[in-house]
Amino acid sequence: MAGLATRLLIGEKVLASLQSQDSALYTKLTDPTNQKWYYFGVLGPAIGDFVPSTSAGFGAPPINPYLSIWRQVLRIAVGDTTTPLPGLVPTLQTLTGIVNQMTTLVANRDFNGMIALKNSGQLNAVNQASADLTTILQFFTNTSNLAPITNLIQQSNPKINNTNVLVPEVFWAGRDWLHWKHSGDFAAVLYQSALARGDDRYLAYAVGWQVAYAALVCSSGFMNSIAGTTYRTYWWRSRWIELVADAWVWGYYGAGATIGREGPEPSYDQWTSPSCALCAAKLHAWVDLTGGADPSTIAAAVVAAQPLPAISDIEDFATNIWLPAWKAANNNPAAPIFDAAGLSTAHYMLWLVLWFQTSGDVIGCNPPPGAPPKSCGDNPTPPDWIDPTKTNPVTGQPFQPQQPTPKHDPNVGEVICGAILAALGLASEFFGGGLIGAGAIAGGIALIVDGEEQLNWDELECQLYWLGVYLYNGFEALHKLTVLAGFQHPYPADLAASPGPLSFGIADLNFPAFGDMCRSVSLYSTLTPWGGNLLDPGSGASAPGSLDWTQYPKWSYETPVSNVWLWPNWWPDTFIDNNSNRNPGGSAITTPPSSFNAGVAAPFPPSVPTAVQLITTPQTSLPNWNLDGDRGLGWLAWTLAAPYTTNVTPVPGS
Repeated sequence: MAGLATRLLIGEKVLASLQSQDSALYTKLTDPTNQKWYYFGVLGPAIGDFVPSTSAGFGAPPINPYLSIWRQVLRIAVGDTTTPLPGLVPTLQTLTGIVNQMTTLVANRDFNGMIALKNSGQLNAVNQASADLTTILQFFTNTSNLAPITNLIQQSNPKINNTNVLVPEVFWAGRDWLHWKHSGDFAAVLYQSALARGDDRYLAYAVGWQVAYAALVCSSGFMNSIAGTTYRTYWWRSRWIELVADAWVWGYYGAGATIGREGPEPSYDQWTSPSCALCAAKLHAWVDLTGGADPSTIAAAVVAAQPLPAISDIEDFATNIWLPAWKAANNNPAAPIFDAAGLSTAHYMLWLVLWFQTSGDVIGCNPPPGAPPKSCGDNPTPPDWIDPTKTNPVTGQPFQPQQPTPKHDPNVGEVICGAILAALGLASEFFGGGLIGAGAIAGGIALIVDGEEQLNWDELECQLYWLGVYLYNGFEALHKLTVLAGFQHPYPADLAASPGPLSFGIADLNFPAFGDMCRSVSLYSTLTPWGGNLLDPGSGASAPGSLDWTQYPKWSYETPVSNVWLWPNWWPDTFIDNNSNRNPGGSAITTPPSSFNAGVAAPFPPSVPTAVQLITTPQTSLPNWNLDGDRGLGWLAWTLAAPYTTNVTPVPGS
């Protein structure tokens, strides 16, 4: 299924088409009061991932494992007062802020600015950030502290695959209800209900949901082919592939690329403009109905399991439109999956996930530092400590900058360099080096401004440059880890050739080239469920391993065999707007197949024109497609007739 960023891009393109095809509706949807509701609707059934319900008496993991996983991820991002675990986001913001200030002051040879920096009181914050980084390091040195995340990933395949008991629908997760039960009925009833209410905000949401319905139907077969199976049988790889495809889609359209014989033109290494990268696209702002809430504050409340502030507009919408429409579409089910407060909370979580992934406030875009300044001389030799992922062969420990030994001679560059090296030492705390006292930073800066004004600015500028290289390398490693884990999008540069294995104080891991992963393959059936393995150890004793969801799965097919995708070597644009003119369409999204498990013989048309057709020609009923594209292309909703076996026994599900 298309990822969150891809859905929002599809929604943006739908708006552009409506400008010429239905200008009155376009004006209504793009009104600032309504547009965020529209984009919230475009995320569609993803809201089911975060409905905070539980399955009483049915065992662990909880019914909403994705919510539980993101609580643990946000715990790392913003901290946990019960540990106490400091927050990575505020700590890094403090440190990068002070380094950026120093870089600017040195570039401008601004001695008075250095004095002002000392007098500003920011050094106290830097000292606290240093102590916080020490705490973070000590906490995560023990890998068992990551067990809550890894256990949930391993144990949380959808309950429909239970081999011991036929799982009643009351125990399905919210996302499974919205993808597998009355998907077309709900899209149609939601639209008609919002239209009857006469509130343009709610109508915008319902129109957005129709975009999501079209996007999921038109994309799922393609996305399953590049994942190698469906969400039901390999949930974490499916989510990981969504992030990979999101990065490709955003970069491709941001670069204004086309598809040539060998792939996109211009090539990946030229997707360098800010519009090509999701790392600072700020997509959380597109759907922000929180009334100006601070993401870090809300994330901290999520981590602490505190009630979140009610979003009254969402709760009103849920009470009067969303919940009645869902109940009507599903024939008034008894399952207590959704309620108004839960939908408000789910909105917060979708907003926080987009903040974590695209705000630039967490890992960020980490631009390369560029060439050394002239002050470093011609063809300077980099210090051996600039890459915190490498190991010193003498000590067996990660390289780290030398500890500061400033001289009390104001005419010597080490006066200022003492402060810079102190900052380098602080960075090495986070990236694996030895611990250096927090007071070294304050002491180093004090030496700067208490000395004479005759300073070796050139030497200082060069030291700051190598600090930037060090920080870049460290954050690049952090970025790669979050990408491999399935919590962050790749950068456009990651779509090109693989940079080689990643070393970061753990076993070497393959960091693949992501671009070719986005090209479709022929897939003739879904696979048996993932066993929950985390690491493929590689082909030899010294070969780098891989997190196994980063590899195309190779295990056995489910039976009976069903066609998942038949068209190899297409790119994601073919399910968006068919920019490369490869997708002939042929299967109408409004026409169901002859039976729930017959599927369709031709691909669906691209998402954008399909959604525009749905919106401009509203339907009173729509087929109840399985929005996961499971078990094959164009299957209608289904469920199991008996506990799961490799020989699947599906029956109609709506």
